[in-house]
Amino acid sequence: MSSWKSESFHDIINQGHFRITDPGPLHAPINTFAVRRDEHLRLILETHCPDDAKSPAIEYPSGMIRINTDAIELTNIAGTKARMVGVQPVNARTSRNYETGAHGLKETSRIDYIEATVRDDLGPRYTIEWLDNVGGHFVWPDSYKDETGTTEARTVSGEEGRLILIGAGDKNSFTRSCVRFVVAGIELYLCASWAPPSEIWKRPGCIIYVGTPDDDIRRKIRTALSYTLGMYLVYLGCTVFSDDWHTVYFKSISAYSIGRRVFDLVVLPPAPLGPKYQHEITSQAIGRMVNSIYSQYDDLQFGTLSWIYWHALCATTQTSPADFGSAIEALQRNYVKTHPDSFKTKLVPDTEMWRTLSSEVRQAISKLNVPEGDRKILLQKAGSLNDMPRSETMKLLLESIHIELGVDETRAWRERNRAAHGAQIEDDKHQHQAIRDTKLLRGIFDRMLLRITNGSDFYHDYASLEFPIRNLVDPVPTVTS
Repeated sequence: MSSWKSESFHDIINQGHFRITDPGPLHAPINTFAVRRDEHLRLILETHCPDDAKSPAIEYPSGMIRINTDAIELTNIAGTKARMVGVQPVNARTSRNYETGAHGLKETSRIDYIEATVRDDLGPRYTIEWLDNVGGHFVWPDSYKDETGTTEARTVSGEEGRLILIGAGDKNSFTRSCVRFVVAGIELYLCASWAPPSEIWKRPGCIIYVGTPDDDIRRKIRTALSYTLGMYLVYLGCTVFSDDWHTVYFKSISAYSIGRRVFDLVVLPPAPLGPKYQHEITSQAIGRMVNSIYSQYDDLQFGTLSWIYWHALCATTQTSPADFGSAIEALQRNYVKTHPDSFKTKLVPDTEMWRTLSSEVRQAISKLNVPEGDRKILLQKAGSLNDMPRSETMKLLLESIHIELGVDETRAWRERNRAAHGAQIEDDKHQHQAIRDTKLLRGIFDRMLLRITNGSDFYHDYASLEFPIRNLVDPVPTVTS
C-alpha cells in the first residue's frame, strides 16, 4: 500500500525490522514487540520477554502528578532510529505456551507518541496530517481520483491547483471529498474518505500541506478548521514526504477525542460555508473563516477557547450552559485585553482619587461593630469595588461589535451559572429550557467570534426550528410558549 494512504507506524515500526536498543522503563530483554491503536485511538505497545525479565522503572506514589518523559529507542537493520516517548507500563503478566512449554512475560504500555526520521538524504516537500472524524454530510467542491498502472497515482484536484501522489496500488476510483484553500500563504487540501473506515477508524481523513509548516502552525490551522466545520478533527500524527512521495519523517500520537464523544456530535458549522446549499463547502468561505481565526489566534487565545467550546458541546445538559458561559467570558476577556483603549476596566480610573476613596472605605469598615471574620471579608470585597462589572463590559463589547442580544439570548446569558451552582432541573419543561439555553449560548459565542474576526457575515441559528441562516447583527427571535 502507498505510504500516503495511511499513517506510517504500522509498516515502518512493526514491519521495518526494528529492535529495541534502549528499553527505558520496560522489562528487558525484549524478544518481540508490536504497536497498535486501541478503540480510543491511543498508541499501545506490547512487548514479549523472558519470564525473568527485569524492569528499572521507578515506582511513583499513587496519585502523583507528573509529565511522563520516559522513552525507549529502537534501531532497524539499516541503522534508522526511532523513539517512543511517554511510555507508561500498565500491565505485565506471565504466559505459557502449552505446545512448547515455554514461559514468557507480556507487558502492555501506553505511549504518547512515536517518531522517526526515515530518510535524511531527501529534502521534505509535503506534509500529511492523519485525522479521524472527517466527514459529515457536506457537499465537497473538489475531488481526487486513483489511477493504477505499473504504479498508482492519486490526483487531488482543487479549483486552482492539484497534487499527484505516486505509489503502489491496485484499483481505479473517483470521489468528490476534498477542498483546497490557502491559509497564511500555505496551500492545503482537506480530504475526507481518504481510506476505508475500520473498527478503529470511523471516518479517516487527512490534511495535505504543500510544504512543511511546523507543528505550531499546523495546530492553529487544524484547530481553526475544526471550529469552522463544526466537526472536531481528531489528530493522529503526521508524515513528511519528499518531492517524489518517499517518507522522510513521521510522528504518530495517542489521539484525544474527549473519550470518543466527539464522534457522536452532530456536525453543525457555526456559519454557512457555501452560498447555495445547507451543507455546501466552498474554498472561498472556508478559507475566509479559517484565515480570520488564524490571524487572531494568539490575541484571542483561541486554543483555550476551542478547548472550552468542544468540551461544552460534549458536556451534560446540567453543566453545558455554564461551560459555554465560560467560553463567552474568556472571549470577552481576551478581546478587551487586546483593545485596552476601547474599554474601561476601572470605575474610577484616576489612581490617586481611587486610593483616597479606598482608604476612606477601609477606615469605615474597620470601625464597624461586626465580628472580626466578617470585617475581613468586607475588606477583601472592598479591594474589588473599583473593578468594572463583567456585565457592563459585556454590554460595551456587544455595542462595539454591533451585536444585539434578543430577549431569549439575554435570559440564557443571565441564567448561565445556575447550573454551575447546582440548580435543579425539576421537570421536562426545565430540561427543554436548559437544552435551548445551551443552543442560545453557543450562538452568542459564534456570533461574537465571527464578528470579532470577520469570519463570516452570517450565522446558523441552531436555537430555532429549521436552523435558519441569519445576519450576525440579528438576534435569535423570542419563542412564545
